[in-house]
Amino acid sequence: MVMRNNARIAGMLVLVAICLSTTVQSLPYHKPYHKPGRQPGRQPGRQPGRQPGRQPSPQPDKPGYFTGKWSCKYLGRKSPFGDGQLQGTAVFSPHDCADCPAGTTMLDLLVTYQTLDTTGAEQAVMSFDRATGRLKIASHPDPGLIPNGEGDWSAPNTIRISSETFTVGLHGYRLRRLLSIVSNDSFTVFDELAENDGPSESPFERLGSAVCLRVRN
Repeated sequence: MVMRNNARIAGMLVLVAICLSTTVQSLPYHKPYHKPGRQPGRQPGRQPGRQPGRQPSPQPDKPGYFTGKWSCKYLGRKSPFGDGQLQGTAVFSPHDCADCPAGTTMLDLLVTYQTLDTTGAEQAVMSFDRATGRLKIASHPDPGLIPNGEGDWSAPNTIRISSETFTVGLHGYRLRRLLSIVSNDSFTVFDELAENDGPSESPFERLGSAVCLRVRN
């Protein structure tokens, strides 16, 4: 009797399995739905090889980019320039260029500033040769916050400036200044200073950095 019941149960299980298999095979197949014009696995609005959210770097008009008024804050270590904390404004305006060499653009620069214990103002003239990408700075008085020097602006958004040797007290110094254009309304400044006494020069060390924002009326 037991063997007969087991055989009956086994037969019923086989029958159920056959029915399930037949049911699954008879169900209609539906392909996954994709919107027209959109390929599977690709998000809309994205191009291959591009990262979302990244904006192209600005391509400034050299040197017209600087024209106008800027508000700057500088933070650095104590040095012959002062205590290292400074804030102020820089105003660039077109230079009267009746006698400028061909292909050269010049800007007048007026800097007014205040530190923890003093205030002051300096002037300079910046000239830019469009053919070579070379830049020159002549300051009044020299030395100051803007020592005389030359730079390279061949890269779109980076300006590297090296000063002439200048004297403060009994020591000579040289300044390296890196200006980086961040956007149409901001640029940064990074300074390094080396002591230069005669034939020997100490390694350049970090002096300070600044952030400058365009002031719009």
